[in-house]
Amino acid sequence: MIIYDFEVFKHNVLLGALDTDTDKITQLWDIPSIKSFARDNLTEIWVGYNCEHYDKILLHRDSVWTAEYF
Repeated sequence: MIIYDFEVFKHNVLLGALDTDTDKITQLWDIPSIKSFARDNLTEIWVGYNCEHYDKILLHRDSVWTAEYF
């Protein structure tokens, strides 16, 4: 399971993620790295607090998850 949160700044974005299986914390500051991390963890359950109307949209933007994965 991945517990995640986005922080958005004027010129960049941060994804903070905790993999509960390994207790590894990941911090990514650029869209290509975020996309790669998301694709590498497609089979995981993603959980965020208060993420329904903002963080979830960021996670799905720019085709992080596209039809080919469903």
